[in-house]
Amino acid sequence: ETGQLRRKIQDLQLQLKEATSTNSQLNLVVAGLEKSVKGNSRAIGLLQSEQETLMERFKGVTAQLEQQVQSLHQFLNILEVFLSRTRTALFRSYKVLGKLVPSSTLCSEYFALLGALECYRVHLEVFSSVAHQQRPTR
Repeated sequence: ETGQLRRKIQDLQLQLKEATSTNSQLNLVVAGLEKSVKGNSRAIGLLQSEQETLMERFKGVTAQLEQQVQSLHQFLNILEVFLSRTRTALFRSYKVLGKLVPSSTLCSEYFALLGALECYRVHLEVFSSVAHQQRPTR
């Protein structure tokens, strides 16, 4: 019986030694994980700070773009009025000049200018509709 008890004690001592070794290895792993968590926490903090900085820059750029789009819309409105008035003035001038100097040259020049104005008007309409679709919303 003492022989069996000695073997059981030796087995238990061996198991205790293995458990101690495993515990030491686990402690090393836990320490490594703790270092990793601290490093990750610092990295997350830096990333959050960078994100806040970028968001502030984005807000500033967005505000500038909104201002520029509004200015562009104002310019487009002015240009549209200018084209309309120019077309009207050109038509009136043609009617007056046509009575004074009837010529095919005058007629072709008039229609060339009128065609160019119409082309600008169509381009302006297309550009304006695209710009209105792109108008930022708040």
